[in-house]
Amino acid sequence: MQTAGGDVYSKVIPFEKEGKDIELFLFDIGAQECYESIALPLVHVERMQLKNPDLVMLTYDCTNEETFKGAVKWLDKIKKNNSGKTYPGVLVATKCEHKNAKEVTTEEGREIAKKLGLEFFEVSASLKENIEQPFQYLAQKALTLSSYSIS
Repeated sequence: MQTAGGDVYSKVIPFEKEGKDIELFLFDIGAQECYESIALPLVHVERMQLKNPDLVMLTYDCTNEETFKGAVKWLDKIKKNNSGKTYPGVLVATKCEHKNAKEVTTEEGREIAKKLGLEFFEVSASLKENIEQPFQYLAQKALTLSSYSIS
């Protein structure tokens, strides 16, 4: 099921060794074009009320090729609205437990992630597989950005 509308989430990732917690703020915006007016101001340098995104997490349903294409389009739109700035982040394929229903292969996901400069992850919420890995990766990246440290 695709997101209808948008939500904002916060996720705290503890790093005991470093003695820090990293708080990630996630803007879950529906991929439909009608939500563009909500999403783009969040990531536009001149107009946004919030900071530039430092990291991106794009997700798609690997059983639906249109969501894959949509994720790539959103990254292009974010870049265009921020003077071509490149963002580190992740591309996450969801519903990977449906191996026989895949419309986007693992190889295709990896290839486009590499081309876009993103790390690639496959997850399955229903099987609870690899759910935390993309967040851990983003939090590790954020460790170098002092604005994310909350303790």
